[in-house]
This record gives sequence, C-alpha cells and structure tokens, in this order.
Amino acid sequence: MGELYGVTPKGFILRRFDTIYADLAERIKRYAGIDITANENSVLNLAICYPVCDIAAQLHEENLEIYNSLHPSTAEGTALDDCCQFGNILRRAARKTVYKISCNVTDGNTIRKDTIIAADTNPRHDLYCDEDTVVSREAFNEAYIRLVVTQSGQSYTIAIDDQEYAYTSQDGNQETILNGLKTALGSNYDVSVENGLLAIKGKQPDEIHKLVLSDNLTTDSVTGLVQFSTEEYGPIVMPVGTITNIISNLSTGFNWCENRINPDVGRLEEEDWEYRQSYMERIYSYSSNMADSIRSYLLNNVEGIETVQVYENDEDTKDSEGRAPHSVEIVVSGGDDEEIAYGILRSKAGGIGTNGSVEVNCVGLNGETIKIRFNRPAEIYAWIMVELHGQKSDIPSNYEKIVQDIILNAYSGLQAGDPLILQRVIGEIYLQVSGVEYAYIYQYHSKTAGDTPDNEDYEQTNISVASREMVILSADRIEVSVIESD
Repeated sequence: MGELYGVTPKGFILRRFDTIYADLAERIKRYAGIDITANENSVLNLAICYPVCDIAAQLHEENLEIYNSLHPSTAEGTALDDCCQFGNILRRAARKTVYKISCNVTDGNTIRKDTIIAADTNPRHDLYCDEDTVVSREAFNEAYIRLVVTQSGQSYTIAIDDQEYAYTSQDGNQETILNGLKTALGSNYDVSVENGLLAIKGKQPDEIHKLVLSDNLTTDSVTGLVQFSTEEYGPIVMPVGTITNIISNLSTGFNWCENRINPDVGRLEEEDWEYRQSYMERIYSYSSNMADSIRSYLLNNVEGIETVQVYENDEDTKDSEGRAPHSVEIVVSGGDDEEIAYGILRSKAGGIGTNGSVEVNCVGLNGETIKIRFNRPAEIYAWIMVELHGQKSDIPSNYEKIVQDIILNAYSGLQAGDPLILQRVIGEIYLQVSGVEYAYIYQYHSKTAGDTPDNEDYEQTNISVASREMVILSADRIEVSVIESD
C-alpha cells in the first residue's frame, strides 16, 4: 500500500480517514479474526480504532502541507517566498505611486521635503514631497517674465537652452515689448502675454528647459517639476489636473501646483497568486529564447516595471507592424527609460535591432554609442458595469467587493496587445456570488482617464487593442448593481 500514498511519482497522494480505517479493519480481521466494521459504536472502535485513524489522517494532511510548501505552484506565504528564492525570484514589495507635479514657485525657491499636497477627492489622498527641490529658471516648464526697465532703444534678450531670442524697443511701451518678444520666440513654445507678463510654456508637460534673461528682464515666477509620492502604498491614480490643494506648505514662495503627467503607478505587495504568475514569467531569464529572456531580465532587474511585451521580426523584410528585419520591439509599462534601455542591451542577442519611439543612447563595453529603442504602451482606460439580477435578499451584502475582486484578478495580468474578454469572468461571478439568477457585463473604454461615461455608452463587447496598446482597469471604474427580479 505504501507505494500508492504519500510521495509518489504522480505527486503526493493523500491517505484519508476512510481509507486508513478500511485498511486497519482488514488487518485486525486478518490477525485477530475480529470484524470491527460490524459494530461502528463498539468499544474497540471508539476507544482505539477511530482515534488512531484520525491521528494518522491528520499526519497525512500535515505531510501534504509540507510537500506543497516545497513547490512554487502550491506553496503559500513565507514558504512560497522560500521556494521562489531558489530561482533568485523575489516577491515584489509594495510601492507608493509617484507623481511629477508641476509646481509654480518664486524663482529660486525650494519646495521642502514633506510638503503635503492633495487632490480635492473623497477620501483625500495626501502626497508628500520626496526631497528638497529647487525650482528655478535653470530647469523650468513654464516661465512668467516681466520687464524691469521699459525704455526705447533697449534690447531685450531671452535665451532658452542656449538659443537666443531678442527684441529691440522702439517706443518703450511695455505691451509692445512683450509682444515683440512673443513674436521673436516663434512657435517653439506656447507663448502668450497676460496681465503684464510674458508666459513661456513648454509644448509638453514634462519638458524642461534652461532660461537666461538680459538684465532688463526678470521672472515673476517659474513652474518646475517636483517629485511627490502618495502617503499610502498601492495604485493611487487621480485624474490629470485634480491635485491642486496645498495642504501643508513648508516652502517659501510656493504659489500653486497641478498634476499634468501620468504617475509612476505604485502597487501593493504581490499576493501569492500574483507571485506565482510573476515567478513563471521571470524564471525565463534562464531561457534560450531571446524574447522570453529579454522580458524576464527586465521584470527581474528594472525597478518599477509592471508589464513587458516582446515582439520579434525574424524575417528579412519589414513586417506589417513596421518592425525592421531581424529586430525586436519591446513594449514596457513602468520603470526608468535609461534602466530599461541598458536592460534590453544586456539581454538581447548581438546584431539584433530594436524598434520604438523612445530612444536612449547607451554606452557599450568599448565606449561606443548604441541606440536602443523601445515603446511605451498607449493606455486604454476601461470601465466595467455589471448588472446582477436576482432577489437582493439572497445576494451577499458585499457583492460589489466580490465582483470587483473577481474582475481585477481576471484582468490584472493584461499585457500590451491583450484584449479584455468580458465573458471570462461570468462563470466566476455565478460561482462566488450566491443568489444571482443571471448577470450582464458591459464595458466602455477611452484613451482619457477622466471620462465619465453614461449608462448608454456601455456595450456588451470585448475590448480589442493594438499590439502597442494596453488596457488599464482599476476598482474605481468597476460599477456593480443588483436589479430585483420580478
């Protein structure tokens, strides 16, 4: 019997109470001639056989737990950490969400560490400045310039990134001078004259430029980028333009703030099911397949990466997606551009080109410059609406949380190019939410996170995306309702 139970070539075969009791009854009958099964309530059964069988069954269950704790596919908690560390794969720790905030400050002042800002949301999420940051004309995104002297014959000069723009006044009129400088600056920047100030703004919210002014010009204020992190760990994403409240101002000359750039989204510590999935993805660093190796290397070695998708073109001609012959395209969400580029350089095969709109000049072993390209996925924001039909009294009161967890678990692993298939979660909803007679699930999607769809905007269709697009879903965009059946 020993070869059929416990650790076997087919895995661990559990020996249960009824099997142990049947085996014990057979042995007692063979050795003592007593049939203990004839009377279930006999003294022999109650005093000896049942307790012994129960202890043996319990030992088998404990051994099964020990056996399971040795394998990443079945281990839990600390045991799972120990298993995965044999492959040098560590559980991803919790991270805060990091924002680059546009802060308007009197030129040269410092935004102090632990200055607190927040969005006008309920509940309120506070963001703390990560470190003392000087906001000045040396690194500006917006500059508001005023005249120090208004005089005819004066030459007014603005230099941005070493490119000079000048205007010579003919009449000393303030508005004429400001408009003359506006014309001189051309279309490289968004330039306007307002309230006696010349406003120079970068075309993109993440642009940084260096400003030098002639002595007859000065800044009224400048806007720079300052790093703030959320107080809580996890993916705390707020719509663009909503983080405008200064809660605790530790800084002199801090005028206003606004979030204009998508954040580096944080995460909670990996749960066991997530850890098992990422273990399988990241263990491919030992693979001979280049695409798997690149993906695994980046996930393992670049902090902040959420998803990686690798596409190969091994043909001699350009493919239908525009990838060059014998090249790879890596689509990455999260992480630092330079760290990603060097990770690709270290993990791709020699002679294989790269594709993408993000370009980083890396330095090779011999000091040569190697251009590495990759792409960031275009984010497709998804809203999910679920209608549960049934008697509300029969449906658990926490139905909304149950359904949200089902949906987030089902779609949290979506990579660039992966569609969101609505029917994937229907079976699990029926299984986990009792009292549901039938369920309908709808979706709305948009490239704008701040959209507010109406009920008629939702559709009972899947979300299909291109290879360079990725579906983004969060709990605050999942709506669950119960509709009473007649």
